[in-house]
Amino acid sequence: MNCSSILPFVPCNLASSKAVSAACIDQFGLFGAVMRSVTLMQLGGVGVMVAGIVIIQRG
Repeated sequence: MNCSSILPFVPCNLASSKAVSAACIDQFGLFGAVMRSVTLMQLGGVGVMVAGIVIIQRG
């Protein structure tokens, strides 16, 4: 796989990593953030994003 075939997936990976990071920051109160429990809706959204990326990259 060369670099030009990876580049279209970079925004998808960045978006999913931001969602996972935000969920971790909320759950554990990292960086002085107020602790909030991660909801099933958030977990479902992250799961769908990760599943979509896996499907696209294996496609």
